[in-house]
Amino acid sequence: MKLVPYAPTIGSLMYVMVMTRPNIAHAVGVVSRFMHNPGRPDWNAIKNVFRYLVGTQDLGILLGPNKNLGVVGYTYSNFADCVDNRKSTTLQIRQWSNLVEVNTSGMHDHFND
Repeated sequence: MKLVPYAPTIGSLMYVMVMTRPNIAHAVGVVSRFMHNPGRPDWNAIKNVFRYLVGTQDLGILLGPNKNLGVVGYTYSNFADCVDNRKSTTLQIRQWSNLVEVNTSGMHDHFND
């Protein structure tokens, strides 16, 4: 796996995610967790993201102007979903007028009161 360009490929996916395809943000976040020591299953997961992009290249998200000038937001979160370390992940997408912001929190510990 040392000859596989794992980190540059993740960078390319991040560029695509930020510029045109915010719907792959969760998948890119998951595969980027293993940049320090990627294995064959991790590389196969990246190839699956590319297969998804090729298969859906004629689909897209069309955002029109938000006529009420309010904020429209979507969020995805899970609780202790990662099987490796039981950490959680959060994804938020917000739209102001015709601008879109995508935030991922990566992985964070859950807290018990």
